[in-house]
Amino acid sequence: MESDSPSKTRHDLRTLLNHVAGYSDLLREDSKEAAHGELSEIFSSIFLMSGELKETLNDLYRDNNRDEASYGRLRSQVLSQLFDVISLGHSAKRIANRDEHKEFLPDVEKILDSSDRIVDIIENSTLESLPEQAAPSVIGKESEMRRSKTPGQEVGMAAITGRILIIDDDEINRHIMTRQLERQGHTVVTADSGPEALNLLKRVPFDVIILDVMMPDMNGFQVLEELKNDEHLCDMPVIIISALEDSKAMARCIELGAEDYLPREYDPVILRARIGSILERAKLKKQKDMYVGAIMAAQRRLQTELSDAARYVQSLLPIPETSGEVQADWVFIPSLSLGGDILGYHRIFDGRFVIYLIDVSGHGIQAALLSVTIMNMLKSETLPETDFSDPAMVLSTLNDSFHSEEQNNMYFTIWYGVYDPKTRLLTYCSGGNSSAGLVGPDQKCELLQTDGIVIGVDDSFLFANTEKKIEPGSRLYVFSDGIYEVRKKEGEVFGMDEFLEILSGLPPEGSQPERLKILVSRVQSISMNDAFEDDVSLIELSFT
Repeated sequence: MESDSPSKTRHDLRTLLNHVAGYSDLLREDSKEAAHGELSEIFSSIFLMSGELKETLNDLYRDNNRDEASYGRLRSQVLSQLFDVISLGHSAKRIANRDEHKEFLPDVEKILDSSDRIVDIIENSTLESLPEQAAPSVIGKESEMRRSKTPGQEVGMAAITGRILIIDDDEINRHIMTRQLERQGHTVVTADSGPEALNLLKRVPFDVIILDVMMPDMNGFQVLEELKNDEHLCDMPVIIISALEDSKAMARCIELGAEDYLPREYDPVILRARIGSILERAKLKKQKDMYVGAIMAAQRRLQTELSDAARYVQSLLPIPETSGEVQADWVFIPSLSLGGDILGYHRIFDGRFVIYLIDVSGHGIQAALLSVTIMNMLKSETLPETDFSDPAMVLSTLNDSFHSEEQNNMYFTIWYGVYDPKTRLLTYCSGGNSSAGLVGPDQKCELLQTDGIVIGVDDSFLFANTEKKIEPGSRLYVFSDGIYEVRKKEGEVFGMDEFLEILSGLPPEGSQPERLKILVSRVQSISMNDAFEDDVSLIELSFT
């Protein structure tokens, strides 16, 4: 047998030695399970001797200055060790035949065949044709692991099992690795070429790929490149097992996405650990994806419910008043899908017109529930012993009924007014910073706000009414603080005074929806943010 090159010789020797070590490792475990001590001892000896044989070959590889004498000595030592392995193999055959353990014979024949082929390579090699130097960091490390592994150190069932695809053109390599992995409980499928493996991967799911680099037609690098370029396979974990010792080859495999790079003389314990780590990460990722999916599904359900609730709140708002002595329309822009603002207007028993705007602290479901509760009380006039034509009494009753410590520390502001068309008097009272601006026929704007405190913090506070005569052609704007407490593009805070100036500048002609749209647009044009940071509620009432 002749080697094409020193590199090819090294590759062939390492592959064949791996066959000897792999089958002897499998057989010693099989014979131990069969309770055949004599065979178990023989196979353990072959396993340990295969490690010693690798060390002797390492010495032969790395002896850069070897002469004929040292070469002959090392060559004789290798052959002697090989003949010992072959002798033990034949002893195992005789004992297996004698004791009716013929199930061991096929694997013993593979050990003998691989050993004979190694002898052929060594006997037909010369000093010049042997590899000049091996990489001790690769061969020596794995050989040391082999020597240190005692017969009692078995590779049992893996904690996590999976589906593994082995891609290797060497049938014996595939057979040894399949048996080792199946012992651990994994499901194993093999492919003898890159094209066959890629075809399998498109049809069958796998958890881990074990890939050889040196294969005809399509090598391991090309397989990795195909995997990397396939959006469905690019995240597939790949472990490289190869006789190549070139650090550049290792680096290239890692760059192409391989998880790890093991030499051909891998220790099954090491391989098991690598596979276990990959499967554990995959399990954790699957659990994480499941938890994230559940959270996202819950968020979608919550968002749907919030959207439904927001539509419900919108349905409670009054319809525009487009005729009569008072015309009314509104703008309602919650900062979240549910906000703490709400507004309303309606007529009471004697024809007077009630206007109110409520701003509950905070946002979200709790704030929305509280604001809707208050609005329903005002709309249905269900506050006990309250004259709803008296704004100060309404606020006092609310202040007595709602205490912030009983409402999860929430409080609210309110502007409440009653307009009498007969007298043209507007009676109003406010709690907190909810306000109103009255724009007269002369386009001058006056702030309508009393000194009332926020509702829910001091039930001893006395609220008082204020009256205002409304001239024909006037417009009243009732608003929450979200419309004027915004930060301008220059960084300064846009406040009440500037907002009242905008109200004065609104065109008296045109419809209420058009004016409200202009008002919101003008505030947004000077704001540094496109969206309002707080809820915005705004009512416009026009008086004929």
